[in-house]
Amino acid sequence: MIFNKIMKGISDFYGIKSFSFGGISFESFGRGKSAGVNVTPLAAIQHASVYACVRDKAESIGQLPIKLYRRGKNGIDEEIKSGRMWRIFTQKPNSFMTMQDLAESYVTNAELYGNYYMLDVKNDLNSTMEILPFRYQTNVGVNMDQNGNVYYTYITNDGRSDVSLAGGDVAHVKLNSLDGMKGLSAISCNARSIGLAIAQDDHLSDVMESGAMPTGVLETTEKFGPKDSHAIERIRQEFDQNYTAKGKNKKTIFLEQGLKYNALTMTPADSELILQRKYSREEICGIFRVPPHRIGATGEKNSGDVEQSNKDYYVNKLMPLVKKFEAALNQMLSDGFYVKVDERGFISGDIASLTKTATDLFKMGHISIDESRVMVGLQPLGPEKGGSYHAMDTNNITLGLLTDVERLQAEHRTRENLATLESQNNGNNQGQEVNQDD
Repeated sequence: MIFNKIMKGISDFYGIKSFSFGGISFESFGRGKSAGVNVTPLAAIQHASVYACVRDKAESIGQLPIKLYRRGKNGIDEEIKSGRMWRIFTQKPNSFMTMQDLAESYVTNAELYGNYYMLDVKNDLNSTMEILPFRYQTNVGVNMDQNGNVYYTYITNDGRSDVSLAGGDVAHVKLNSLDGMKGLSAISCNARSIGLAIAQDDHLSDVMESGAMPTGVLETTEKFGPKDSHAIERIRQEFDQNYTAKGKNKKTIFLEQGLKYNALTMTPADSELILQRKYSREEICGIFRVPPHRIGATGEKNSGDVEQSNKDYYVNKLMPLVKKFEAALNQMLSDGFYVKVDERGFISGDIASLTKTATDLFKMGHISIDESRVMVGLQPLGPEKGGSYHAMDTNNITLGLLTDVERLQAEHRTRENLATLESQNNGNNQGQEVNQDD
């Protein structure tokens, strides 16, 4: 009993919602309040930097096309471009969402709560009919029974808490985890930093709203007595009305009775607040692993630095989320099928990089003319116009079908051998001419 009270005290102090002694299991943790702010995912996303980071990651991944493949013999897989499975797993997973909606919903919830749950709705043939994300993601609980089987519980919107689902019916995407069952929330783990950023914005907003930061003062060497109180109020009102009202800040100031207007400069405390807010924005970018320039948290960089930063962002920050999403969708597919997110969409907006990639792949013979045209957004030519041709050689490009590779390369080697013999004969003839002159 005493031990349980101690554990409860620790849990309450640190904001731990679930605590089990033995195999320590935290569902989420972090102080409920930081810098006087109650830090929750919904409160955090109202901060501009948090919202910008989450939205940038969600939209960057949501724009990527998803392709469905059937595993073929000899390692040659076939892309499926029609049918019910194609529609569900690449276009419209359910009646009210597109696949882009589902991907953006996944990233948003995963970044805020550390977890995302989708229900695999099956038909009588045990085939997926639709993919339904749980509407109330925080109402889903994950547990393990005495036999080591993972199961999920869900509290419905009418308060029913007896809805239990087998582990195979729920696709659970989680971020890094302590127990392998529940992902950690970036908001809970970094409540102190995010709470401080929210508190700074709240303080600045209160100061601006209450008018406690005057832009200037009226100064005079004259002394105003008790009888001049009405004159002081009149001067103040007239100054505010004529020179500080909206649209009148460029009027020439005329003052009476020796009054002088002195503009107030920024105090060291104000400067420190601005620097601290800038630091907080960059720290939030670090929490969500987003380059600061993508949300305007830093000044302009040269194009080379931005390009390199974006490549690192795509490969090291977004790709882990993409692979987790792929794995969750593949869990629902039957054997012999799989989906793959087309990462080339990361550079779809950079036409120069996309064109270079398509050109390099074509020169190496990996893709045909039509495939290279599709990569850069052009319509294919079709086989009748040579769209199926591949580049066979990199130095002296020859176009042909893949079935012609051996013949074309043999012809190319023959031409090279003839050119070499001709060069040698020309050299021998020149040498004979020199000898005859001597």
